[in-house]
Amino acid sequence: SETKAYLIDIAQVFVWDPTNMVIIDVLPLPELEDEEFLPLIGERAFFRGDTVIVSFGFGDAVRRVVAEKARVLFIDTTTDTVSAVASTEACSYLRFSWEASNGDLYFGTDVFATALELTTGPETSGESCVVRIGASATEFDEEPAFDPRAFQGGAPAASFTGVGDTTGFVRVLDESIAPTGPDVTTQELNNGEFWRWGFFDLSDDVGVRVVEGSDLGAGFVTTRLVAGEVYAIESDTDFDGSRLIHLRRD
Repeated sequence: SETKAYLIDIAQVFVWDPTNMVIIDVLPLPELEDEEFLPLIGERAFFRGDTVIVSFGFGDAVRRVVAEKARVLFIDTTTDTVSAVASTEACSYLRFSWEASNGDLYFGTDVFATALELTTGPETSGESCVVRIGASATEFDEEPAFDPRAFQGGAPAASFTGVGDTTGFVRVLDESIAPTGPDVTTQELNNGEFWRWGFFDLSDDVGVRVVEGSDLGAGFVTTRLVAGEVYAIESDTDFDGSRLIHLRRD
């Protein structure tokens, strides 16, 4: 509202008044405490009535490890409390997400976790996948919604950004030019220009179609959904610049 907003951190939520520019309250998040890893906040938050929904993965930047677990917090805006917590050990680093028209929420693995899995193995990254929370649910489905690798016919794909009930965009690794071997680092694979944009449709069996005109770029991206359209910020390989692109199915 004009007098109440949230700034969600990895340890607390700042409740603040954007009109008067003052902090009203601070909500601690003990639900994210972990003895081994730090929380990694997801890219988007969702509203379900008076509830704000936000996802977190877990990792350790020093050891370059992403844990095979994630949590989604449901924050009641009328009481400024966490009303429910959904947990999964099926996927890692659920940074990307989208909402279907029926209210179902989908959460998917970030490219970094996929690059980590490819270079160091699943023991340091967990599995790449997409999981779902139903429209009226506060827990994940028992099984992942789909496996990106199987869905893409074996090619690594991650950072799913949905723009409809079954459609959206995804970063796909071009295995014909990506480096391989024991000496390839996660940073090299994640930041190198080996990734393209693909368009996916879960309702057909074609898999991912490479978006026409999609140039090779680094795996790390940030996306925003504005009026049903996807805009993405692609970082340069050495992170000294970036570009804003408008993604369209055609």
